[in-house]
Amino acid sequence: MEATVTASAPAEERANDLDGLWAAILEDLRERLTREQFATWFPRTVLMEVERDEVVVGVPTAFFQGWLKDHYQGPLARSVEQVMGAKMRVRLEVAPDAPPLPPRTRPQAAAGQPASMPIAPPTGGVAINPDYTFENFVVGQSNNFAHAACLATAESPGNTYNPLFVHGSVGLGKTHLLQAMCLSILERVPETKILYLSSETFINHFLQALETGDLTNFRHKYRGADVLLVDDIHILANTERTQQEFFHTFNELCNARKQIVVSSDRPPSEIKGLNERLVSRFAMGLSAEIIPPDYETRVAIIRQKAAMRNCPMPDNVAQFIAENVKSNIRELEGAVNTVHGRAQVENAEITLQFARRALPSHLDAPSRAATIEEIINVVLEQVPDVRVSDLLSAKRTKSIARPRQVAMYLARKLTSHSLAEIGGYFGGRDHTTVLYAVDRIGDALKDDPSLRSLVDRHCRALTGNRS
Repeated sequence: MEATVTASAPAEERANDLDGLWAAILEDLRERLTREQFATWFPRTVLMEVERDEVVVGVPTAFFQGWLKDHYQGPLARSVEQVMGAKMRVRLEVAPDAPPLPPRTRPQAAAGQPASMPIAPPTGGVAINPDYTFENFVVGQSNNFAHAACLATAESPGNTYNPLFVHGSVGLGKTHLLQAMCLSILERVPETKILYLSSETFINHFLQALETGDLTNFRHKYRGADVLLVDDIHILANTERTQQEFFHTFNELCNARKQIVVSSDRPPSEIKGLNERLVSRFAMGLSAEIIPPDYETRVAIIRQKAAMRNCPMPDNVAQFIAENVKSNIRELEGAVNTVHGRAQVENAEITLQFARRALPSHLDAPSRAATIEEIINVVLEQVPDVRVSDLLSAKRTKSIARPRQVAMYLARKLTSHSLAEIGGYFGGRDHTTVLYAVDRIGDALKDDPSLRSLVDRHCRALTGNRS
């Protein structure tokens, strides 16, 4: 799809064109983000200008401007390219006429309760998956401690482990455990005030409260919770004022013996940009790590996911998937869904031969088992003047930037690490920097035979070392 907006058009017509164009871009962007990410950051944006090679996007505050630049510049640029039909720069500007906050509706107070005190909903606005129960969580050596800690905390909130800090890589079941706690607590004590949300939602609610002067009700809501569960707490990094607010909320809840549970992709001490006071508070409770599941646990997960879908899964097929999909539970579930879906469409029996045909991309899984350390060592063999410390530094000279981008590209291609995890390894860079490097090398490979040959050699060396 290609769209144009001409500067010579009448003002009203041009405004309508911009609105329609932005609606199309947002529609594409919606597919690239989670529902919560999109709803938190993009409804209050506006397309202000379209120039020859640049689009100007208006945002409501300087904080929005910085946050979108750091976290969503890449997806936004790709949506602009998809709709406009060409690569364009995206410039974010604070716009006084950005869409206003939606009207805030206040719930009715319960009998005998002050009118200014909102009634907390059963959960904090995030949908709870009814399948995410403790009974449906497959326990193995990789997660048994975290499972036991969450189960004990759910049975006696505020009295066992407080705070509880659950950490591990993406797709290993952290969200499942947090939601299982919500379901378990509400089943036993339905009137419990539970707030379950992501860090991004907390940030957005805090910003809205600042803009509307509604901090009193914001604090009543969060500090009046019996149980507060926050996913992806690492997202609070480098948000000084939001961290300060969360710190005071944390203290008030802990002092009142209310339960706090947070999750992250890494332990508290490794979250760069997180206030030392928060790190200290998180460390005073229990920290439970989840690691990638072992072979036996993967087989059990596959069998359970298949049973939940009434999918007949022979043992040799479950074993085949477990041998080839090793990174996380989401990929295991995706493999089961792919096999099941194709079997239904083709009205075919699920056999080992069918699974091999249905999952060609997963057959390359062993080649994705290289470590980032191995990748860096292989890349640096070709550039002896560059050291590991150079790749992890802020230096941007071409002699360092290109090997760094190649290493990031290979890390994305040959490992199961997320963009954020790769960026964290390379000197604490954010995921958009990694995405830019991956796209940059991917584009260059199409037109640069020497680079293509070099990357192929790296891949052969890395996969050969692991075979």
